[in-house]
Formats: sequence, C-alpha cells, structure tokens
Amino acid sequence: MSWAFAFDAPWRPGGRPAVPRMFFRDPFTRDLHRNWEKLARIHVAYLRLTVGRLLTDACLAELIGELTMHSDEFAMMWTGRRGRRGRGRRRRLSTLSTTIEDIVAW
Repeated sequence: MSWAFAFDAPWRPGGRPAVPRMFFRDPFTRDLHRNWEKLARIHVAYLRLTVGRLLTDACLAELIGELTMHSDEFAMMWTGRRGRRGRGRRRRLSTLSTTIEDIVAW
C-alpha cells in the first residue's frame, strides 16, 4: 500500500499525512530505513506522549485503533510486549502477610 497525498494536504487537516500511519503500514516507507525497529519504537513513544496530552482527540484515537488493527508490530510495541520470549517479563513477587500488631509495632 503506497500513500499518495494531494499537494495542498498540509493546509487541509483531513488530508494531512500521518507519519506513523505511513511508517507502520506502508512497506515502501519501511524499506527506506535500515534502523526501522528503533525508529518505530520512537514513533510509538511519541504517540504515547501525544495521547497523554490529548486524551479526548478522536482522530488520534482512530489512528491508534487503525495501527493496532492493521500492524502487528505496532500492536506489540503499543502494548509493551516484546517479540522475543523472555524479554520484558516481570519477576513475580512473593506474597506478604502481616498483622495489625506488626504495623502498630513499626
């Protein structure tokens, strides 16, 4: 899928290109970058930052939903899961039991 945009797209909000969309969905854009995975993680981090600032932006939510549905790589990066087994796992903590007497004595 190759994206084509009209010449006046930057002046029309609905026609502006979404770089993350091209980056994750367009194979030609992917082939332009040798360090695609590193740059993809940067795009995801920037989208996380932007979502935190614009919580009610419907267009941004739509973009995140589209990328999550159509790009396995984006979905894995967005949810924080790693593609390789064993990386990104958290250690399980043991349970802690205490009594009110322990808390008062402290």
